[in-house]
Amino acid sequence: MNLKRNQKLKHGEKQELFTEMHTLLNAGLDFTRMFEVLTNEVENPLPRAGFLKEIYISIVQGDSLYTAMLKSGAFSILDCSTIRIGENTGHLEYTLSFLAEYYRKKEEQRKAVISAVAYPLVVLCFAIVVLAFMMLVIIPMFSQVYYRMGQDLPDLTRRVISLSERFPQIIIALLIISACLVIFLPFYKDSPAVMKLRSYITLRLPYIGKSIKLEMQGNFCRMMSLLSSTGVPMLDALELVSDSMQLHDYKSAFEDIRRNVKCGSSLSDSLSAFPALFGSKLCMMVRVGEESNRLSDMFTKAGNLLSESLDYHLKKLATYIEPVLILIVGAIVAVILISMYLPMFKMGMTMTS
Repeated sequence: MNLKRNQKLKHGEKQELFTEMHTLLNAGLDFTRMFEVLTNEVENPLPRAGFLKEIYISIVQGDSLYTAMLKSGAFSILDCSTIRIGENTGHLEYTLSFLAEYYRKKEEQRKAVISAVAYPLVVLCFAIVVLAFMMLVIIPMFSQVYYRMGQDLPDLTRRVISLSERFPQIIIALLIISACLVIFLPFYKDSPAVMKLRSYITLRLPYIGKSIKLEMQGNFCRMMSLLSSTGVPMLDALELVSDSMQLHDYKSAFEDIRRNVKCGSSLSDSLSAFPALFGSKLCMMVRVGEESNRLSDMFTKAGNLLSESLDYHLKKLATYIEPVLILIVGAIVAVILISMYLPMFKMGMTMTS
């Protein structure tokens, strides 16, 4: 499989690549020999031989590893910025190790999310099929019987029958909207309006929003731990963190935080100005790190704590999502069944009276 230009590597592929690069550099290989080994792998011909050769050629022509990776289009801003830090500070092996560990954790979290939602998604798909069958087949059969009888229907029954009659139009409308999103969203996904809307909705989703905030805070702490430990100045570090953020709310917040720090505010006070994005515990730990002059260590500890909190949050999500989904689907089915049998109950009560 050949990697197309500008196609990003997956987290698992990045973890493997950065791990191997760290191992080879740590073993004393120079860039030339390292890329020879990486591009000539036999056991696992990753879809990376093409762009690795491009990176190798760029380096031979005089580009830095950061510039070569940026040109390849296969890496994110975070990857390239981190590599640039390693090259500028002489800690390239350390930054490669950091990226390998970062993507190992990301891959674990991705698998945890998939594990949490896989079975509920199967249940949801099955429920959608059942509900569609009831709306398109069962309810029309009941409605024809009731209309022939000329019976006055309860309000709930009329509403459900009306929804059933409009159900095909609803499905068509949803398909058209989905098709438009698939066609046009890739062209506008990087526009400021779409990025703001995506960030606003994502961070305010029930339960999921909290998970994303924990991930963003953890990424911030790990990045700051790396940057401060390699001697990058605070303002430069905040600029790099801002560039690596993908959600508009966090990117905008870090731009304001950098301005506040540049004007003389402490980092902890600047973070506290955004309580919805940074928890009070994180701000407190940063303040302790500033006061004790051990900010790098405190960022490392905070990153680990946030990572553990995210893991716990994802496990809770896996525990709750299935029963909640089953309850919702069961309630919908129950309402439909009750609405269809209400006229029969009403008829039975009329006959007995």
